[in-house]
Amino acid sequence: MAQLRQSKDGYLARGARAYAVTTGTPEHTQQFCARHEVPFACLVDRPGEPAYRAFGLEKTTLRRLFGPSLLQGVWSALSRWRETYTPASGDVFQMSGTFVLDREGVVRFAHRDAHPGDHASDEEIWACLDALAAGPASG
Repeated sequence: MAQLRQSKDGYLARGARAYAVTTGTPEHTQQFCARHEVPFACLVDRPGEPAYRAFGLEKTTLRRLFGPSLLQGVWSALSRWRETYTPASGDVFQMSGTFVLDREGVVRFAHRDAHPGDHASDEEIWACLDALAAGPASG
């Protein structure tokens, strides 16, 4: 969330609309978004996480959650000054992801996190947004 908040201007300049989707309760999601000053809409998936499943986001295992990827994720978070938090509700095993959908709802970019510290970079997302803004290649 901190990454998106810090990069907000880059997304706004590209006309992107961003949404955060959580597995928690509406109350905890509202508190989280207020506490972390999330600059875009926060949504809550229904019980059973059908939106997460629809986008192919899997649940992790204890081994993956607390394995070497945890250290890599902590290092990544510290080196990129990301905020860390413990969710008040929701499924800590549910992996997240980043998706760019075009105006017709077609997924044009998909990054499914492999571990808690694995996130798409702004540059990857911006490249997709810039390509969409440029339209189809002429020739």
